[in-house]
Amino acid sequence: MSGGESTTRGFLDGWDPETGKKLWRRYTIPAPGEPGSETWPQNSDAWTRGGGPTWRSGAYDPQLDLVYWGTGNAEPYDPRPRGERDSLYTSSLLAIRPKTGEIVCYYQYTPNDVYDVDATDEQVLADLQVGGQTRKVMIQANKNGFMYVLDRTNCKPIAANAYVKVNWASGIDKETSRPVLTDVYKKFLAGEEVEIFRHGAPTRRRSRSIRTPGSSTPTRGMCRVCSGSRHRIRKLSAPCPPASSRATRRSSPARWWAPSWRSIR
Repeated sequence: MSGGESTTRGFLDGWDPETGKKLWRRYTIPAPGEPGSETWPQNSDAWTRGGGPTWRSGAYDPQLDLVYWGTGNAEPYDPRPRGERDSLYTSSLLAIRPKTGEIVCYYQYTPNDVYDVDATDEQVLADLQVGGQTRKVMIQANKNGFMYVLDRTNCKPIAANAYVKVNWASGIDKETSRPVLTDVYKKFLAGEEVEIFRHGAPTRRRSRSIRTPGSSTPTRGMCRVCSGSRHRIRKLSAPCPPASSRATRRSSPARWWAPSWRSIR
């Protein structure tokens, strides 16, 4: 489902393919008292319209019996109604039991996503040699500009590196697995107009952005993605009632670095 900018609460539904019976619904924004709810402000209904849409496809590992699905940005872009908190499980990877909807593990690529970078791009599953051992991994070229390699048995990060120009974070901390923020966030929160560099997909004339899925070649230890850097100009709007408070988004004229196919080891 889509609508991360439309005061919605994201969800994923499970259905019986034989009967068409709905089996479960997994909301991507936890209700008060549920795991992850501590990342939303207390005594607030911000979670009821917190975003986290599931508008792209997932991946399935039949051996682990896990479905991997990415979620979209937090709503609103203005982090103040969300208490400037991480806002789980937005911009995250969820590993879900397909029969029950249980969240087995997760990884949040972009805590407190004010950049509209999402985590809905394809999850590339592969078995790779890492440190002399075969690891079941999951690879995503995230819109935040970093490429991630996760252990798909527990959602723990193995590696994360920038693959396009990025200025909102200087890297991913190896100890905390969180982005190391630059001063872009503070300037944005202070009301300044900021320029954000991150991944951007090539565009088709008179159409929405089209993202070409990545792929892996395990025998060569490579993942191939269609990459291109894009910048956005963002500034918080003037204060308004909580129900409609949000960050305005103004995309500058389309200025893209030439998209290119890259092999990333």
